[in-house]
Amino acid sequence: MTQENYDFDIQLTGPSNNLDSLKPFVNAENVTDSVFLEYVSFQSWLTSKDVPSALKKDPDYHANVNDGKYAYNLQLHGLDEEDFKEYLKKTGSKVNPDGVVVINMLKYQGSDRKFYQSEALDLQKTKKLDLYEFNGEEDEKVGSIQIDGETDEAPMGVRVGYGLNLIMSRDTLHKIQKETGSSNSTPFLYLNSFDPSATQEAIDESKSGDVEVFNITQMKEENEQFSLLVSIFAYGFITLISAISIANIFNTISTSISLRKREFAMLKSVGMTPKGFNKMIHYESIFYGLKSLLYGLPIGFAAMYLMHMALNESFEYSFSPPWMSVLFVVVAIFAIVGSAMLYSTGKIKKQNIIDGLKQENI
Repeated sequence: MTQENYDFDIQLTGPSNNLDSLKPFVNAENVTDSVFLEYVSFQSWLTSKDVPSALKKDPDYHANVNDGKYAYNLQLHGLDEEDFKEYLKKTGSKVNPDGVVVINMLKYQGSDRKFYQSEALDLQKTKKLDLYEFNGEEDEKVGSIQIDGETDEAPMGVRVGYGLNLIMSRDTLHKIQKETGSSNSTPFLYLNSFDPSATQEAIDESKSGDVEVFNITQMKEENEQFSLLVSIFAYGFITLISAISIANIFNTISTSISLRKREFAMLKSVGMTPKGFNKMIHYESIFYGLKSLLYGLPIGFAAMYLMHMALNESFEYSFSPPWMSVLFVVVAIFAIVGSAMLYSTGKIKKQNIIDGLKQENI
């Protein structure tokens, strides 16, 4: 929530309504991927009942309310038709090629310095938004827009923040511009490259003065280094604790089995078969695993919730247990306990019954 997740290396911004000024740079040196995008900004006013409940908790909410209506910034992004179709396919959005998809997520830092993540719009209540522009004196309604689908995934170059992001084809965006009388759009070109520095140098040699270039390679490298550092410490600590825990399990079970040699010899002397012995060991393994989970899972969930409450001092997000990790741990517990039991019992299976009966535990 605090680290920008840039999915491009270079951003080029062209003069208003002049996408053609950016087209020559698609074939710049070392470019591997590119996306054209046009951007238009509007504002919308939502009634209190249409504003998502999570957004009402934001300390800045009331500052944006006027006459019972909430001021919402709308960012309309127009993609090439082929890019938009690919985006719909990638996100699984089942809308027509001339439809509008909303990225239904907000990420922002409130005035209380908390970081928030919430739903951007309650589509059960709101499917249509009025478009407003400031005419110099007041906000004037210039049109409306129908929302046809939603997703949490943004196309390359679109960063989720404090405002509503609407994704559509460029033809649809131009149609909305024509209907609303909004003539100005800002064109962008986003590039990924094998060598962003070399690509920028090639672009700088041929670009005109009204094209701006933003190379974020250094920022991306700093973010990646920070993430790598956190991962090394986190996973290194997890690996160390896990190794110690597994060693303790093997040591405890092995010692327990060794101390029960006389008990096992006595059971065998009264007629317990190897099959019966194995069945007993299997049941014990299951009970060991169930008992550890009976204690461990409640303590684990309690620890997760306490961590969530601690982080909630700076980050506002819902409590969501990592169910796949919990499932992995459950399977791992039984696998480790079972392996430890097999390892320990394997040592005593060939022992002589008489020698086992003579053994005294000290």
